[in-house]
Amino acid sequence: MKQFNRLLILSLLILCAIPTWAQQLMITKEFEEVPFASVLTSYKNEFGKHEKPALDDTFPYALIIVQLEGNAAEVKAAKKLLRLDLGNHTAVQDSYLDTPNEMWFLIPKRARYIFMTCGDGCKEVILMENARLKSDKVYRGRVHYIPEENMQYVEKQVIHKQMFTFEVTPANAQVEIVHNGEKIPYSLTDGRITIELNEGKYFYTAYADKYHPEEGTINVSSSERKKVVKLIPTNGWLSVNTPAVTEQEIMRLTNLETQWRNVVTFPVDSLPMDSGRYELLIRKPRYYDYLDTITIYDGKLTRVAPILTMDERLVMKTFVLGEVGYSVAPQLCYGLTIGQTYDGLGWFLSGRSNFHSAVPTNGLVCDQNGYIGDIKPFYSGKTSSAKWHINAGFVLDILEITIKPDHKFDTFGLYIGAGYGVYQHAWQLNNGNWVTYGPTSASGVSASAGIIGSAHGFTLKAGVNTIAFKYMEIEAGIGWMF
Repeated sequence: MKQFNRLLILSLLILCAIPTWAQQLMITKEFEEVPFASVLTSYKNEFGKHEKPALDDTFPYALIIVQLEGNAAEVKAAKKLLRLDLGNHTAVQDSYLDTPNEMWFLIPKRARYIFMTCGDGCKEVILMENARLKSDKVYRGRVHYIPEENMQYVEKQVIHKQMFTFEVTPANAQVEIVHNGEKIPYSLTDGRITIELNEGKYFYTAYADKYHPEEGTINVSSSERKKVVKLIPTNGWLSVNTPAVTEQEIMRLTNLETQWRNVVTFPVDSLPMDSGRYELLIRKPRYYDYLDTITIYDGKLTRVAPILTMDERLVMKTFVLGEVGYSVAPQLCYGLTIGQTYDGLGWFLSGRSNFHSAVPTNGLVCDQNGYIGDIKPFYSGKTSSAKWHINAGFVLDILEITIKPDHKFDTFGLYIGAGYGVYQHAWQLNNGNWVTYGPTSASGVSASAGIIGSAHGFTLKAGVNTIAFKYMEIEAGIGWMF
């Protein structure tokens, strides 16, 4: 048994001593931005044709200068085989290979993954991890390409592995790991996954729908075995709280960049919204419009507490008018009108009288010619008139409903009302008795209608009034609104 073990150990030692022959690509100096260097300033002759004056960014490219190490054969082989891989969506814009011991590559600034390949049988390497290339900037680094025929013996190394855990919020996120040019996606379970990785440096991207991706690096080792990532949502939230606004009131949001509009009904509590600047408009009857500009940030709740101001033009307005009525009898009556309006609607109560008492007629009524039935008695020539009415009705302020004048006591509208009234016109007989003159005397429904308005409180009304549609008079009033 001991002899067998010795043979086994000896065999392993012999296998480990066998040289491994393969081409190899190594980064000997990390690629970094060259301070104060400009592509167009130094290399305009080679790459100036890529300027785009019509764009805001006239030169959206960066220059990567790859310095080549090694002997002449290795440099010559490198220029034939080395290429940059930018992924599926971007490509090298231009290249320049005529400079000794250097390769120039013009790269779109949006490139994120930059790998260098060296042909069949050669493992690609990450030239720049999580690239953040800037327009018109120069980046420089060194690589060493060793062809297969120049490879020396490489001692076999023991590879150490570690269990590494990712914890990502939200729970439905995914993680992609890049190592030595190889991309490996992982789906998480409840926001967590534990995987076995070789010790070393890795580039990772965590991403989820409606969240900003997070990119970074990890160094897997015995001291680093866990990475906690909290992705930032691509939206924020809005809460609006104001005591003056009740349910079903309307708020309009307008994105100032896209002009997208949304109408929201209160209450508004943690409303999801795309990030950006918005115009917030709240409209409530009897209040001034509330207008403000707010900003929604990714992953944050924006709280707004608007203070709405009541429209001082919308107050309870009281008016008191002295009035007069005139009929073709002729007849003058005097009275009073009181009323109130609010937000364009109101009421009024009016009464008018000639302050004469009705005379007793014992039911005698004559026609327009003085006949009582078939008899025409003799009259003394004296007449008597007694009139009164009380009406109540509605007021409509057209001016306030339509344009809302600057002065709260500027009004113009209509009034209409009804009530009860009595008008008696009587003729005296020679014997002293009285007879009701039938053509104009009336009692019953009283109705009035007309216009009413005020200027800074000074108020006028004009209209007509009728009793039983037999007696008609013109009415006018003057007074004050306060």
